Amino acid sequence: RSLDNLRHADLGMQPTGVVTFGMNPMRLDYNGERQFGLVRDTIGQLRSAPGIESVAFASPSPFWRGRVPASVKVEPTEQAPEHAVSRTVVSADYFGTLGIPLRAGRVFAETEFERTRRKEGVRIVNESLARQLFGGNSAVGRWIHLSQAARGWELDRSLEIVGVVGDTRFGSNLREPGGVVVYEPAGASMSAAAFFVRSKLAPAEALSIVPTTIRRI
Repeated sequence: RSLDNLRHADLGMQPTGVVTFGMNPMRLDYNGERQFGLVRDTIGQLRSAPGIESVAFASPSPFWRGRVPASVKVEPTEQAPEHAVSRTVVSADYFGTLGIPLRAGRVFAETEFERTRRKEGVRIVNESLARQLFGGNSAVGRWIHLSQAARGWELDRSLEIVGVVGDTRFGSNLREPGGVVVYEPAGASMSAAAFFVRSKLAPAEALSIVPTTIRRI
């Protein structure tokens, strides 16, 4: 009964027609530009396969039990309260591939993935975070200050919100509503990533394309 309930749960996305797989380039001693190239080539070649409609990735996966904690506050930063958030790195077409609706603003532009690699960037937030930060006012065009400290490095950056997307359930307990999320366009380096492939093919047929493609790359 629990498994059947999960199959019919409203996740805030449209998983029908999507298969997923994981990859961790760091375990192959890939890093930096080589890591980015492997992920880019995987997306490009899978996208060009017959029957495949779109391909995207996220790090961490929406269904990973751990999250990447960070905190945000509204600019200007003086005396602004901090809000704990989950930070997720995504590729282009992520929201479209998973069927996560855009509520306001826009999704990431291809050029902004290059900008992120130069330490400049924009962010997309989910509805819950937009409501938490700005109440009933528009979040698009507003600036937030994001900070994170983990594994010996720190992130401390002022960012513009360009879009608001629908809330999704994530993590290992899908009975609970999803939390607040900041989405970041992927830069030149990422660790473990979950890939999502939307297609018109049967799931087994779509998945059979994956190992062949990755071995070729």
